[in-house]
Amino acid sequence: MRKGAIVLTAVAVLILGALPFTAFEASAQTQRGVMKGAWHFNISADWLDPSITSPPVPQFFPLYFYHDALLKPMPDALYSPCLAESWTISPDYRIYKFKLRKGVKFHNGDEMTAEDVIFTFKRYKGGPAAMLHERIEKLEAEGPYLFTVTFKKPFPDFLEYLLPGASSIAWIVPKRYIEKVGDAEYKRHPIGCGPYKFVEFKPGVVFIGEAFENYWRKVPKVKRVEIYSVIERATRYAMATRGEVDWALSMTDVFYEKVKKDPALRMLTGVSPNHMYLYMAAQWDPKSPWSDARVRKAASLAIERKPLIDVVFPEGEPIGGLGLPGDHEGVSLPPDPYEPERARKLMADAGYSKGFQGGKIVHIPGTFGYGRDDRDLLEGHRNNLRGGPPGKVYLDYAAPDGQDERRNFCRFCGGPEHQCAVELSVRA
Repeated sequence: MRKGAIVLTAVAVLILGALPFTAFEASAQTQRGVMKGAWHFNISADWLDPSITSPPVPQFFPLYFYHDALLKPMPDALYSPCLAESWTISPDYRIYKFKLRKGVKFHNGDEMTAEDVIFTFKRYKGGPAAMLHERIEKLEAEGPYLFTVTFKKPFPDFLEYLLPGASSIAWIVPKRYIEKVGDAEYKRHPIGCGPYKFVEFKPGVVFIGEAFENYWRKVPKVKRVEIYSVIERATRYAMATRGEVDWALSMTDVFYEKVKKDPALRMLTGVSPNHMYLYMAAQWDPKSPWSDARVRKAASLAIERKPLIDVVFPEGEPIGGLGLPGDHEGVSLPPDPYEPERARKLMADAGYSKGFQGGKIVHIPGTFGYGRDDRDLLEGHRNNLRGGPPGKVYLDYAAPDGQDERRNFCRFCGGPEHQCAVELSVRA
């Protein structure tokens, strides 16, 4: 996928000579043994326990940090063998056998075995748990290093459900430890078999890990990692410029240009599969104006996408549908152009020349809850379109009052609730 071919790109800022989060080459920061970073969203305590983690991707950051899975996406492959070194699938797609890696240790020293895998599968109660448990006929441990799951009916896409964004049922937890301390204590002090051991977690502030010396893959070269939740971009930028953190994520808006001009900072941009769109659930109600395709088309034509993207998500590009460029499983459609006069005519043709109260819509932020950036995108729609010439069709968004974005999290996207529940009025 080419860079910038999507609506959202992650923009990170690092002090020159510091250490990128995903690279562990030797540097002065490595020798000190501590790397500090600031990102733009909060972590929930629920995300520390794989059994209650749901599909939204932000929840998988703590999992990659403290835990490990039978298989997961890695640079080498989408289905990269991890705790399971190999697997076989029966011709009828009912029986999956996983050969477990020997000698894998949990952070408390216990060895991971098939009993831990069975315990993990049974304990899972995240997003698609009911569906998965309903399909499973039996779970078996054929010795300490062979785990078998048999389904009642063919389940050819089972491995898809082991990937981030689908479920966390295959992120293995220690059976003996959890049975000893209980679920509540496990959430307070999680133990996994990932690259970092749990040290501390303060909701809305920071989570900390130290390198696990017995990690099966290789011991991380950074001994201690501290990641701070900092919602305000200005604060993240200030922390980076003062040297309080080694990296700061999502430098957008005016800070994108500031970083580019600051010789003491280095900017990294990455390709992202994220896309954001507005969903009018009322379109299925025949009494709603949104049920008229002309109204929906008018709303789309009234949005000037590129200027908003340049501010909120630099280096992104407009898209016209859910299928992203290069995705062979989707249909990639061109984005609608900005044509306010055509939008106005469509509104008049549909009988809404003076506009209407659109009610609530859903703002869906793709696979990542970007919190304040999502809100700013909505604000950008309102401010950009309201300031145009008389007669322009525009959308007016208002987030629900009383929302505290540090406390209220959307269960769908992992970000502040107001980014997925907005009031909308359409005027011509």
